[in-house]
Amino acid sequence: WCEDVDDLEKAFTLHPFPTGYFSHLEALEHRIGFKFTRKLLLATALMHTSWTHYGANIRRSLVKTNALRAKRDGIANARAFETCPALHQGNKCLEFLGDAFLRLTLSEAVMQRGPRLSSPRDWSVSRAQLENNDLLGYAGLAGWGLAPVMLCADPALSQAVGRAVDVFEKEELQGGKSKGVMRWWRPPDDDGILQDTRERALIAFSADCVEAVVAAAVVDKGWAAAGELVRGRLVPLLETATKS
Repeated sequence: WCEDVDDLEKAFTLHPFPTGYFSHLEALEHRIGFKFTRKLLLATALMHTSWTHYGANIRRSLVKTNALRAKRDGIANARAFETCPALHQGNKCLEFLGDAFLRLTLSEAVMQRGPRLSSPRDWSVSRAQLENNDLLGYAGLAGWGLAPVMLCADPALSQAVGRAVDVFEKEELQGGKSKGVMRWWRPPDDDGILQDTRERALIAFSADCVEAVVAAAVVDKGWAAAGELVRGRLVPLLETATKS
């Protein structure tokens, strides 16, 4: 995915992040019970490709208007920028790894259910229910609270993310749960009618982020630690949702 994950620090030297963003990342780490040693790796898992393009344009502008900094950092940063897929593809590379790892871990979870599932067909159906893209997306929004840390610059998607942040913050103030059951977020427009296009884009991006965060955990701390994250903080959410 990247020749040297530490190159992320060089590549992101001139890359913009929202004010207070890394404090929100720490809050996410607390919610999912996983402490990353490299925060930029987690941030990369939450990047939409539109954000990387936006950041690249700002980076070029900063280099042009800050000759001293460009002279000092330009060579190292330019090399990292050119060789680091994260700055061109957002979380897509991590998503690819996370998708494969999730499928394996969810397969293990299904087989551990025991005699209730008597055939490979039953296993496949059960796994398909858990790895449903919409379910992953809702789990990311309602269970992990990804909205405040999503990075995107696409106007329509940014609007949907902003509304999801508002809902998340309101839920946080109210305790985040109602009678022990997760309240799946649904994004109505001003008239209470679902905006399908924006909703689909948001749910899809959230699912991508879940997979990419899992992959970031693999890269950061290895397969075993990432497996614990999935089994402990994701599978229970998915199983609860399939029963409701």
